[in-house]
Amino acid sequence: MKITDLATRIKWQPVLILVLVILVAAVFLFGAPSVQSPFQAKWKGEGDVQEMSWADPTTVETDGTAKAKVEVRNVGKESAEVKIKLDADDASLSFEGGENPQEANANVSLGPEETRELSFKVNFNATYAGKYRVKVSVYPAGGKMPDDEIFFDVKEKKS
Repeated sequence: MKITDLATRIKWQPVLILVLVILVAAVFLFGAPSVQSPFQAKWKGEGDVQEMSWADPTTVETDGTAKAKVEVRNVGKESAEVKIKLDADDASLSFEGGENPQEANANVSLGPEETRELSFKVNFNATYAGKYRVKVSVYPAGGKMPDDEIFFDVKEKKS
């Protein structure tokens, strides 16, 4: 008997139903697999303090405004003091408030297992379209986390 003969003799509908039932049972018993979107922001950091940052919106006109958002969380059991610093790489970007328009700062106190989102308004006065970067530095008490980056896609103003 050939394999092709055997494959044609099998009743596939009950086999497929059985496989589907086994998959559903596995999801109920073990939980759905954790699949994270590659476009979803990811928490960064080591230790008790972690951060993630993003642009809102990511696309801006050459003379528009947007927000640089930074979310910090304390996954530890003790309070944490965190300093956040944003630096614009280009003079075409400026932050509202503060002494230096190319820089924004914030200090945050986080309780145990607390999360806080901060929003910084960014003004654009760009001559050219392109990608513009803001560097995000987070300093938990007694250390510094690796820098993060926020990118804004600047487009020509529509006439």
